[in-house]
Amino acid sequence: MRNLTSNLHPVMAKALAPFVYQAQFSLGIDVQTKDTLELCERLKALPGTISVKFGGVYREGPEFSQVHVVTRLTEAQLDDWLYVNCGDVEWVGVFPLEVTA
Repeated sequence: MRNLTSNLHPVMAKALAPFVYQAQFSLGIDVQTKDTLELCERLKALPGTISVKFGGVYREGPEFSQVHVVTRLTEAQLDDWLYVNCGDVEWVGVFPLEVTA
């Protein structure tokens, strides 16, 4: 991503820094229902997380639930973070959420 403030005076660049666009990704995580709260707490503490919410229990299999997260991490980065940091949480996978207007 191109840094839009690189050609500006340093004072102006610092003032505009909060307004520079950063990509956001809406992702879902399938997780065992018993581990949902633990996963939500860990995600809230993860730098780059914008929001975390419970996505509901699967009707067909209530032992699994969804967690919805808006983050600055890509799907692959979040999957890698889960693999490294959440070995004790039974999560199944990460998937993109479709955003509807």
